[in-house]
Amino acid sequence: MEDVVSARGEAGVAVDYRSGHIASMPDYHAHNHAELFYCLSDDVVCLVGERVYKLRRFDVVLLGPGVFHRTVIPEGVVYERYTVSFRPQEFARFLPECVHLLSLFGRGEGHCLVRLAEDPAREAFHEDVARMHEQARAGGPSARGHLMARLASLLLFLCDRPGRASAAGAADEPPFRLVQPALEHIRAHFAERVRLEDLCTALFVSRAQLTRSFRAATGLSVGQYLRELRLMEAKIMLARGASVLDAALDCGFGNISHFIRIFAREVGCTPKQYALRLRRAQDA
Repeated sequence: MEDVVSARGEAGVAVDYRSGHIASMPDYHAHNHAELFYCLSDDVVCLVGERVYKLRRFDVVLLGPGVFHRTVIPEGVVYERYTVSFRPQEFARFLPECVHLLSLFGRGEGHCLVRLAEDPAREAFHEDVARMHEQARAGGPSARGHLMARLASLLLFLCDRPGRASAAGAADEPPFRLVQPALEHIRAHFAERVRLEDLCTALFVSRAQLTRSFRAATGLSVGQYLRELRLMEAKIMLARGASVLDAALDCGFGNISHFIRIFAREVGCTPKQYALRLRRAQDA
């Protein structure tokens, strides 16, 4: 059974809590907002860009806008987490004196991991997140100020933690040691023809070893990951005003008819319809 409690404050800050036996995210995705992901379960895998984070209880992942990510929850794991989502531009307008804290979401690859399991102040952080969730649910005329101030407090806390780094949580055990360079190779060459045989040769591993390790770490086959990555990059290009043809060719689909067919099947609309919806949403 899944317990989901979402709350959106008047300041545009959304706080979401989930717990229970929950399926993994069906695909990779990105947001147009920043997200603080606070994990309260062990053995959850967070795939962010070309990084593999094997999460432990009390880990925090910070995701900037547009960062490609997916969460994999092993079967049988009771999943629990909070997310705090907000638009950086609203935070900067409301608390200009705290705008430097947004650098947490923009350094390096646009994401980082903070381990809090051994931090003596972790309980204070946990209580702040829980209170923020309650304040967002309660709403009221003072909600805007309270939510933004508490968000700034959380970011300041994380900014001061030792050992914070984008690569600090990259998993260093099988099958993750093998998958990390595979993800990096695919990200670097997704616009080209990527063959499984060539990937195995580049990594000096067998086809069976790579396919088994890749699915164990990501929940996807190499082909599925590549397709989702290409679709996500195509969505980004369409959102920036690129033509359907340019998105198809620049994202490795080879020809426009193949791109339209795959896009419609996976997204539920054609690339042209998707771009039109985005423009309408922006004009609304």
